[in-house]
Amino acid sequence: MIAVYTAFVPALAAAEPQSQARAAALLAPYAAQPYLGHVLAQMAWFRAHDEVAWGYLVPHVTSVQITGDQAVVRDCQDASNAWLVSTVTGQVIPGTAGSARTYLVAVLVHSSDGRWRLTLLAHVGGSCSPVPSPS
Repeated sequence: MIAVYTAFVPALAAAEPQSQARAAALLAPYAAQPYLGHVLAQMAWFRAHDEVAWGYLVPHVTSVQITGDQAVVRDCQDASNAWLVSTVTGQVIPGTAGSARTYLVAVLVHSSDGRWRLTLLAHVGGSCSPVPSPS
C-alpha cells in the first residue's frame, strides 16, 4: 500500500500531458472513484487555465494505520521543488511553489481486485517533520 501511495505522484506526472481518457487509464491502478474523478477534473482545470504542474515531490511517509480494508497514510512530503508553470509564458506562477514540509493525509482502500487505491489525499494544516533516515 505504501508502494501505491508513493507511485501515485509519478503516475500523476505521466498522466498530466495525456488526454482525459489516457490519464484516467494511467491513474486507475492508483486511485478509485470519486477521488480519481476529482484528480482528472483538477488536471482539466489546469489545462483550461494554461497551467501545468512542474518539478517533483518527495514523499516522507511518517505513519501508516490499517483498519480492515482501509489504510491511512500520513506524509511529510517535500514539495519544495514543485510549482505550477504557465504553458503560455513558461514562467512559474507566483505563489505556487510547494513547501519542504507539506503535511498530507491519504486514505486508501483495498479493492476487490486486491489492489490498494487512493480514495482521498488532503493537505492538513500545521507543520510536520519527516522521519529521519536510518544512520
